[in-house]
Amino acid sequence: MTESNCRFGYALIFFLAICSIASAQSQLQIEADDWGFDGRVVPSKFNLLTLIVRNVSDKKFDGVISLRREAGGLPVDAALVEPVSISAGSKRLVQFYPYIGESVDEFEATWGRGVQDQHSVEPPSMSAGARVMLNDPARTRSMPMVHASVLNAAGSTIERSL
Repeated sequence: MTESNCRFGYALIFFLAICSIASAQSQLQIEADDWGFDGRVVPSKFNLLTLIVRNVSDKKFDGVISLRREAGGLPVDAALVEPVSISAGSKRLVQFYPYIGESVDEFEATWGRGVQDQHSVEPPSMSAGARVMLNDPARTRSMPMVHASVLNAAGSTIERSL
């Protein structure tokens, strides 16, 4: 091999390495995962899980986000699947209603095949339940959203816009 062929070979390997690193970045990013209305779940019930998902790429994302219960890193039952469309650079809420048994399980959200397309959901705290009062959105400052007041077991009120 000549010296120019070696340089070309090294340049090609470098270029391919840079391309593979760039393609390994995920198109989506989970900014937050929130359980219920106050970060807690009620055992033996279906509970709300809200993911705040941001499209960090310059391309629209049209696909699905799956939520899977895991035990020891292995899937336990069928995945919950939500179709999602997110414009480039924007974010949106994606909500699931998984059943929570008597103990807290591990959950993982996925939207692709790579490790970068996974998010381990923060485990929730258990609760005896809370009273949720939905307020009239016309009387709140955040018009397009529903405003909720949650009275937790300690008797304190948590305000939240959904």
